[in-house]
Amino acid sequence: MALFFFAVLLASGDHPKSFSNAQLDSLRRIPEDSPAFAESRYKLASWNLETNTVNGRRLALDFINEALRKDKSDLKALILKVRILYEQGFFYSCDRASTDLLRIGPKPGLTYNTYFAEAYYYKGLVAERSALKYKNMVSFVESGMLDLSSYGRDDMLRAASFFEKTLVYNSTHRDATIHLALMYFEIKSYEKMAHFLEKLADTNPSDYEVHCMAGLACYLAGRFDQSDEYYCKALKLMPAETRTIFENIDGIVPQDALELSRDSSYRSAFWAKNDPLKLTKYNERQLEHYNRLTYSHLRFGVPKMGIPGWKTDRGVIFIRYGDPLFRYKTQPDERFLGGLETWIYPEYTFQFEDEYSTGHYVMDQSSFLQYRSAYHTKADAYTLPSAYSFELQGDIFQFKGQQGTTRIRAYTSALTHQVDPSFEETGFPVKLQNGLFLLDEKGKIVHQIRQTKELSINEVNELSFISDVEVNISPEGSFEEAVMEWLTTGDQHFGVCRRAFHPRVFPQEDFCVSDVVVGFRQDSFPLKVTHRFRPSDIVCLYFEMYNLGLGDDHTARYTIAASLHHRPTAGFLSGLRKRRHEPILTSVFEGRSAQRDETYSLGLNIRDVPPGNYRLELTVTDALSGKSETKVIDNLQIGKEP
Repeated sequence: MALFFFAVLLASGDHPKSFSNAQLDSLRRIPEDSPAFAESRYKLASWNLETNTVNGRRLALDFINEALRKDKSDLKALILKVRILYEQGFFYSCDRASTDLLRIGPKPGLTYNTYFAEAYYYKGLVAERSALKYKNMVSFVESGMLDLSSYGRDDMLRAASFFEKTLVYNSTHRDATIHLALMYFEIKSYEKMAHFLEKLADTNPSDYEVHCMAGLACYLAGRFDQSDEYYCKALKLMPAETRTIFENIDGIVPQDALELSRDSSYRSAFWAKNDPLKLTKYNERQLEHYNRLTYSHLRFGVPKMGIPGWKTDRGVIFIRYGDPLFRYKTQPDERFLGGLETWIYPEYTFQFEDEYSTGHYVMDQSSFLQYRSAYHTKADAYTLPSAYSFELQGDIFQFKGQQGTTRIRAYTSALTHQVDPSFEETGFPVKLQNGLFLLDEKGKIVHQIRQTKELSINEVNELSFISDVEVNISPEGSFEEAVMEWLTTGDQHFGVCRRAFHPRVFPQEDFCVSDVVVGFRQDSFPLKVTHRFRPSDIVCLYFEMYNLGLGDDHTARYTIAASLHHRPTAGFLSGLRKRRHEPILTSVFEGRSAQRDETYSLGLNIRDVPPGNYRLELTVTDALSGKSETKVIDNLQIGKEP
């Protein structure tokens, strides 16, 4: 009766986890001389392994060894033994058992590819574990710190070769593909990493974990559009519990915003305020948040203990502060069997301990206290990827617009070799998007303008591309910041410049003067806006005058006085220098206009001005009303000729 019951059980194909106690007892009672004995031990080994306990893994090894006594070349039982040994942490035995399996020749009528693939996969896992053991490992000796990471390089190459062999026998092996991609991650070969994971995502369209990993790889490779697409797909595929984890921002918001962070409208406002590039359709900071969650899942999780990576101490710190400037591990000792790991940030240092060699690293007491203090006082850390950015210089100037509006003109410039390293050699025009975004105190876009431009040699001055954008706005409203951005359309390199911004309200009747634009003299705009000059340069000032008084002859008269003063520096004689008001250079001009509003360009010759820091004062006086307005341009720097 028991044999009949077992035959039904084997035919049913029930998963080991679903076995009842009665079924397990029936399996144990199968006699050794029964044809079903080996299969019964395989089932019992599988069930015990799934319990994920130390005792369960020990019993699993006992049962699978009983099965192998019946047939030492049973590939199915051998590969389960390999898995059990790996789960037990007997990595040398696991590798040796995998090698023994690979020495067994193919049997007639048996599909051996699957078993060979698994054997190479576990050999890869063992080699990968050895490689990662030495990653960032150091040893402190009398002469200093000895880097031991090179000891793992050969193992990393071996691991990659084993995963590649796995894919030869089973081209759709999901986990081998992931681990091979992670080997490329370790050597910073991100395009190859992305190649394997994108291919895997194509063959596993409903696997959200693979889509997350493909999103991480594409981001690291600089393909942010594709990264965004993969993460969007992953979020749609995720179960509700996992999606909640990805949408949760508790770990990166300030302490006083914890209660608000549960609200979806607050989360939307948070991501909008922290979007570092307005020109792109995606939010780089949000993508980076997904990257950190994905990386934490891959590298910090403790599967045996059921702890996901983002719940570990290392995961919590990584999600908030990102990759540390420097990290190192010390070799295990009698106190910490798994060793110590130290992460160094500009302002903090965190130390993690793996006391029992479980792979679960926990912050030590001082690190925990430091983290709690930082969490209350400091925001999360994030900067745009420097590999894809260039320095963008920009300034905002305000002028009187029509019908009570304020006209905003933003001048931007960037060095040609930073925007396009090949431009000076090829001279090919650079296509880019140019944007100006005016934000309120919450970071919400109040006004914006986007342009597509093609910068050629005509837009180059002093080895810099120059561009400007102009927009009219109503000065009424809440404004806090102006953001100027460039984004190249080919390689998606970007530059960002931020300035505090509060719109001016220009009077409709009283005399006033606009902001003063200072830059190199050019025949036409845009100016190369700068405060740095050489003696051979002509300092060009551009400004506008409004509401000039018209005399009986319907003519407005005005006086313009420009003077250059030494700008004192801190030091023993700074007090004496402050009392020296005599200007180094003075220019006075008188002008006429038939209009109440007038534009003016003024050039100052500074050939005889010695190098130094200066303050430029510009005073404009309306002759009829006698009213005047003075504009001060601080920190004008005149250097030496090269």
